[in-house]
Amino acid sequence: MTPWLPFTAGLLAGVATVQLMRSERTRERFDAGQERVQEAAATRREKAQAGLDAAGEKLRDAAIAGLGAVERSSARLRGRLAAQEGAADTKPPVEPATPVPPTAAGAKARKVAAKRRKRRDNE
Repeated sequence: MTPWLPFTAGLLAGVATVQLMRSERTRERFDAGQERVQEAAATRREKAQAGLDAAGEKLRDAAIAGLGAVERSSARLRGRLAAQEGAADTKPPVEPATPVPPTAAGAKARKVAAKRRKRRDNE
């Protein structure tokens, strides 16, 4: 007799569910609940889209600012190179330095001379 008990309980639950679904009041409540869920989903979707749009605008502004900085930097470097080329044309030719004998003092002198040449070339 125990196998019949779950079967009849399920049968009665099914009949009660069908009766409830057929009633007009339950159908109205179900439809109202569906509308509320759809409205909530739509507002969340709109909020998410607004957040994505704002993030996109900020990213676009940052990219524009970065590209502007790169453009200004390259223009500045271009000006420096043009000035160096113009200055290089007017400088007298540099005579080669006399060789220094290979001693400890000579090694130090070569390093100092190399630093001076680097500084002079960078100016």
